Amino acid sequence: MAQSTSTLPSAVLTTQPFIRADTVNSKLPPQQSVIGCRRPDSQAPDEVISQVGAASKAALWLPRVPLRRAMRVIFLDIDGVICCNMHGELEASKLAHLRTIVDATSAKVVLSSDWRRIPHLKQRCLRTLSENRVEVIGMTPELAILSRVRPKEISMWLHDNQEAVTEWCCIDDRDLLAEEGGAALTGRMVRTEFLSGLTAQLAGACIDILAPPRADGDAESSSAATAAVATKPPLASVPALLHDAGVGHLLRYLEAETFEGLYAKLDSSGRVALLAHLKACGVHRLGDRQAVANALARARREGRTDGATLPPAQEPEDAEPHVPG
Repeated sequence: MAQSTSTLPSAVLTTQPFIRADTVNSKLPPQQSVIGCRRPDSQAPDEVISQVGAASKAALWLPRVPLRRAMRVIFLDIDGVICCNMHGELEASKLAHLRTIVDATSAKVVLSSDWRRIPHLKQRCLRTLSENRVEVIGMTPELAILSRVRPKEISMWLHDNQEAVTEWCCIDDRDLLAEEGGAALTGRMVRTEFLSGLTAQLAGACIDILAPPRADGDAESSSAATAAVATKPPLASVPALLHDAGVGHLLRYLEAETFEGLYAKLDSSGRVALLAHLKACGVHRLGDRQAVANALARARREGRTDGATLPPAQEPEDAEPHVPG
């Protein structure tokens, strides 16, 4: 354990001993922390602490990984995302889409899947992700396995690491927004279908969340994200955007909308306000509202709405807290 972990590759996680969160943090100097582990003096909400108290002791075993700053994080499920079969194979095509997200955003992965609870599945997952150059920096805490509380586990991890995280998203085939604590994931959730898993379109949606367009010209994220997608033809209208995004059935609700109006709502009030506006227009399914919001962000990032939109957002997504807490 004397090896420096400042540049710890994800492959080390497959063999590195696991340690109890409550023992390692008690030995750290006051200004240090560990990704995925709760410090004794952490001021977590009472309801979160009560959930931890109800969890089994084994549920708090996590890998030791040093705290990093200014990270983008993907909370990754496995089944129904990159494993869409009944024999536990992590599929190359889905892994390629995950790698596209990582290449475009420099995001790191935190496992939220139940695979993290089963040693041999966890090791297989960590090894395969490492082989595909996807860095895993930790796992969410484990509450009761049969409870629908995955959003709370994600919120707990974010609470303990809020100073290190700038953007984050969740990829899961479960409807996490309907689970306990799911409201904290609004605007950050990308839902897959078990049979198809992570697709190119959903990977694009993740990129939109993790690397939103910035008025100050975030050259690094903008150029990386742009390089991850092929040049596409311009979009002349909202109907064209809806059909391009595969949600043309929503045209009857949004036929009166314009790019100017939708981008004005996004830029002035943030993503949450845009989602609320789409719901008021009659788009009641959250997945559809997210698809429209993601398509708008992606179209502007790719420069496909030039001449039809307002200038780039001045303060995008400020209405949305980056970290629930």
